[in-house]
Amino acid sequence: MTWGDELWDQNDAIANHTQEGVEFLNTYAKFLKERARIESEFGGSIRKLVKQFVSDTIPTKKKGEADEQSTGMRAWATLLSETEDIAKQHEVIGETLSNSLVEPAKNLAKDVSAERKKHLAESARLQANMKKQLDDLDKVKKNYEKCCKEAEAAKIAYEKAGKDMNMTKAQEDKFKVTWQQKQKLAEDAQAEYLIMVEKTNQVRKTYYYTDMPSVFTAMQRMEEDRTAKMATMFAQYADVERSTMSIVTTCLNNMTTEAGKVQPSRDTQLFIEDHKSGFQIPADVQYAEYGAKAVAPPPSAAIARVGTTKKKTGGLFGKKKKDDGSDDFSDLPPEKRKKRIGQKITELETEIGKEQKKKDSLDNMIKLYTEKPQLADEKAMAEARQQLAETAKTMDSLGKELYKFQCYLAAFENMAGGAPATPSRGGISRMESASSSQQDEDEDFPTQSCRALYDFAASGEGELSLTANETLTLLENDGSGWARVARGDDEGYVPESYIEII
Repeated sequence: MTWGDELWDQNDAIANHTQEGVEFLNTYAKFLKERARIESEFGGSIRKLVKQFVSDTIPTKKKGEADEQSTGMRAWATLLSETEDIAKQHEVIGETLSNSLVEPAKNLAKDVSAERKKHLAESARLQANMKKQLDDLDKVKKNYEKCCKEAEAAKIAYEKAGKDMNMTKAQEDKFKVTWQQKQKLAEDAQAEYLIMVEKTNQVRKTYYYTDMPSVFTAMQRMEEDRTAKMATMFAQYADVERSTMSIVTTCLNNMTTEAGKVQPSRDTQLFIEDHKSGFQIPADVQYAEYGAKAVAPPPSAAIARVGTTKKKTGGLFGKKKKDDGSDDFSDLPPEKRKKRIGQKITELETEIGKEQKKKDSLDNMIKLYTEKPQLADEKAMAEARQQLAETAKTMDSLGKELYKFQCYLAAFENMAGGAPATPSRGGISRMESASSSQQDEDEDFPTQSCRALYDFAASGEGELSLTANETLTLLENDGSGWARVARGDDEGYVPESYIEII
């Protein structure tokens, strides 16, 4: 069925219906614009929220800091990260709707409106022609009716004159002529009227069966095309939403997966590893006889360090803050010290590996320049040699630093396994000869307290015996393996690895 056949008399209804279609397209474009704005603002708000909570709850990893995190906090970090990715998808939806659907909807509304106006203009023209034809017919009809009435009146007047005995022959003939003239006009008007009726019927036939149906059918095709394109836009709208679902689903799956990896017992063990000092529980307090000379028990290392170390700040979501400690991390408890030394060794080995690759590349480059001088001029060769020298210098510096921390680790492990071997006594003689000529420099050495880690029995001149856990004053330590310490008025040398600074 077509509008032209079935709705031949519904011109106004068709005009109103197609106007509603144009208005709906504008409404849809407005909806898309608002949805795009809301999605973009929503995504931006969620990203801002995530950024705030990341800043407040996720510790910032510093260089050299352990890359360890509780499983619970790792799941939380994943949740925030994936939520941010989901927020980005909302922004993608907003941007795609704005760029790909809003303008096409507006343009379609403009195109349909223009085509509708063209069809309505044609419809108005055809209606005006039809109205003019009917008006012409009505005018001819009225003229025909007028002529017939006048002919009829003239006939009556003629017949009346023929019966009037007082009427002369000339007067009667005059009425006859008038009647004949009027009759001729009526016959001519009738002929014109018949022709106009036939013409009008032909125009009406064309109007109702050809012209207007053609216009209405064209408007029907326009409406169907509008509806089809609108349906395509609806599908595109769904596609925009669907295109983000796989990413959103992945984000949600990542959250669920990471939540499933949470291990409460592991997290509590990790807390132990992070806070265990490695010190022994203080020894029992000894009974002291009244009047006997009081002998202070060796202080517990854990107690002694209470006033010299800082607690980590923050709770479950607190950010870790590390104070700048000494070069060998001797300011840390044993377990943490060993861990940090190991991390430092790993970092240095990584750096040395990078520099070694750089050195190998430069060696190959110089070799290539040497074998094929045409590839580089003297300036390029000089630059390559300079870079090689700088790299070698850097590797040497890193190697020394690595050796130093390897020594720290070896010394620490020796302490943990028992008293280490004493260093060569040559160190003492060197220190004694040096101290005799550098007394002024000795006076500048900062006085520090230290604690004996093990018992040590002096076996040579200049040495000082130690008792584990006793506190002494460090007078000199030049890295030779022996350190000069004092206990009251007694001074002497002890193995450097047998003491620790407190």
